[in-house]
Amino acid sequence: MIDGSLPLKNFEFLLPGPVLDKGRDYFENGAVARLEEGSKGLWNAIVSGSEDYKVQIHFSGKDISDCSCDCPHDAQYCKHIVAVLYAILEQGHVASGKKNRGSASGKDWAEIVNDLAETELKQFVIEYGSNNHEFRDLLLAHYAPESGSDGRSTYARLIKSAADRAGGRGKYIDYYNVNGFVRVVDRLLAQAQSALKLSHFGVAAEIAFAVIENVHEILKDADDSGGGIGNCIREAFEIVSYLLNSDIPMALRQHIFSDALKEAKSAQYDYFDFDDRWLEVVVTATYDAKSQSIALEFIDRLLADCKSRKDEWFRDYEMQRLIGQKLALLRKAGKGKEADLVRLQFLHLSEIRMGLISEKVAEKRFSEAKQLIKEGIGIAKKKDLPGTVDEYRKTLLQIAELEKDTAAFRAIARELYQNGRNMEYYKVIKATYKTKEWPAVAEEFIKEIQAQHKPVAGIHFNDDARLAGIFVEEQYWDRLLELLQGSTTLHFIDSYSSWLTAKYPSEVLTVYSNALIEYASQNTGRNHYITIRERLKKMQTLAGGKEIVKGLVIQFTQRYKARKAMIEELAKINK
Repeated sequence: MIDGSLPLKNFEFLLPGPVLDKGRDYFENGAVARLEEGSKGLWNAIVSGSEDYKVQIHFSGKDISDCSCDCPHDAQYCKHIVAVLYAILEQGHVASGKKNRGSASGKDWAEIVNDLAETELKQFVIEYGSNNHEFRDLLLAHYAPESGSDGRSTYARLIKSAADRAGGRGKYIDYYNVNGFVRVVDRLLAQAQSALKLSHFGVAAEIAFAVIENVHEILKDADDSGGGIGNCIREAFEIVSYLLNSDIPMALRQHIFSDALKEAKSAQYDYFDFDDRWLEVVVTATYDAKSQSIALEFIDRLLADCKSRKDEWFRDYEMQRLIGQKLALLRKAGKGKEADLVRLQFLHLSEIRMGLISEKVAEKRFSEAKQLIKEGIGIAKKKDLPGTVDEYRKTLLQIAELEKDTAAFRAIARELYQNGRNMEYYKVIKATYKTKEWPAVAEEFIKEIQAQHKPVAGIHFNDDARLAGIFVEEQYWDRLLELLQGSTTLHFIDSYSSWLTAKYPSEVLTVYSNALIEYASQNTGRNHYITIRERLKKMQTLAGGKEIVKGLVIQFTQRYKARKAMIEELAKINK
């Protein structure tokens, strides 16, 4: 505990080492934002941690007289306050006794910089960069092409330096520190985007390659559950793709092709599927017959390796992406007929077959398309791929619509409906009938599902979402109520009771009461008691619900006196 004021220049000697280390990490990772000096020595800032925390620091002269942070830590000086102290110390206003020139003069930041003499500004940059590695690296990276240094290696050093600050040299970057690292990479990518606008294509390419190569390595030792690191890599690939689709110098295109081929051959990208992105870059970057031949040889080697894999699903997955890229490359090389022959050899792969089917549909060669689909469904069924079967059926549905074949359209939609498991196609079928025709058809659907309800040991299973879905669509509220009255499954009741509460509040209360009584008799443990409490509170919102809930609470309290946790949860209902 620090009593009295604390001199800013001495705080590093007076505060505990662990909190200093954590605060320094926060500061160096760019977590301090919106740092502002107000009147009478009051500084405000926002520090990004697991959440954004507001920090206030009061100064009396050069000494800290008071400070606060709205984080849950109860220490006088938490890591967020320490991070802001480092930020204030870096600016030098308090320590030197200088005023904030922007706030005192009323000028904005750009005006102040423009008013500075060139010599003074250069001296400031040199001094500031000497103490701030991130600023220095960014400056060197930005001016690497002009300085004659190797831009990509400079960007790589910046990325690795940011990773070291976020996780400690060579250490794992956890969830709380990953954002600081991502911010540095985002600034680099923003610099690449600016370079594209200025047609500085070489700079953009060097940044993109540096990000992909180095950030990918860091991704292996980081918590990227938020997806920020992966998004940085994907944005870098998008920059490369933009370059290859722009009018860039041939030397740069050759350079990209050479580097992309090298990276595509590296097994390190396989784990996160970025090997596919590299292969796409290789194909797009080819620029003449020789480069196309090199790329084709590379793809053929990958295909040969792929054929030896024993896992059929994985083998098919890999071959589909490789054949897709080979077809794209052959067509780019003007070898359309060869591409067509290659495709015919791999029609057992659903994506390759679907590509040919799409062409036939576009050309209105429907009979050929349907034959290809029929064969594809046979293959997919043998491989037990129901999702692939449905994709083929969706194309058949599209063809039936184009051919205005209503009977076929309804039959295919019924298959996709899957006996009530996909209500989307119930509505599709309904749209093909006249209003007066539909009720009789709807009854057929209902009877078909009800026929499958075979009681087991005298128990009827009424919590059928297929029937409930139809009753909601057709607004058969009395039949939906009857369905719920035959169920004691809380999840099922939760899903459909909201449709009935306005018209049948007392009946819904009875349904919930019966279900909760059954649930309480079958389940013990606090999580289950919380479930009961939540449903009781929901019941209180219905007309007449408060009295029903009151009675159930009394009933449960008396019946389950030994369940202390249940009694505690029930006591929270009216709080």
